[in-house]
Amino acid sequence: MKKFILMTIMVFTLCGQAFANFTNGDFSSGLAGWTPSGNVTDGGGYATLGAPTAQISQDLTFAVTGEYSLSFRYQAGAALDLAYGFNSSTFDVVYDIPLLQTSGWETNTTPPPTIELIAGETYTFSFYHIVGPVALDLDDVSLSLITSPHVPAPGAILLGSIGLSFVGWMRRRRTL
Repeated sequence: MKKFILMTIMVFTLCGQAFANFTNGDFSSGLAGWTPSGNVTDGGGYATLGAPTAQISQDLTFAVTGEYSLSFRYQAGAALDLAYGFNSSTFDVVYDIPLLQTSGWETNTTPPPTIELIAGETYTFSFYHIVGPVALDLDDVSLSLITSPHVPAPGAILLGSIGLSFVGWMRRRRTL
């Protein structure tokens, strides 16, 4: 019984880590894991994208196909435009979002829009500071899986049957 409980815990732990997320999304290790371009600096626990043309990007590979939502915190001394996008071998998408002047940190969470990302595909995710006279501070960048495709019934039934057969066999041998 102890082995069965341990195996169940391990399976749920592995399933909980099924999709990719940003390396160093909180910028606690400076700009490690990110590729800066233009006027990008380490703000000491956050990234600072200087006035227009600054860009920061990272490559991600996903294990689960589904719709994802992006969340990040920002602060800006004036209104500006921020664009972010996903680029892969199959498509290139860029979203432009106007950000208002802030007196402190604000959280921006999408949807809308969400984007469907395909398992096994490598995407280059980028933030672009495109319009505005002041720098933009960026922190706590993360992705959340909103929806995933339906579980295929034939595969789920087969896997469930194998699992039940294994449990029955273990009980019959009195090892469970």
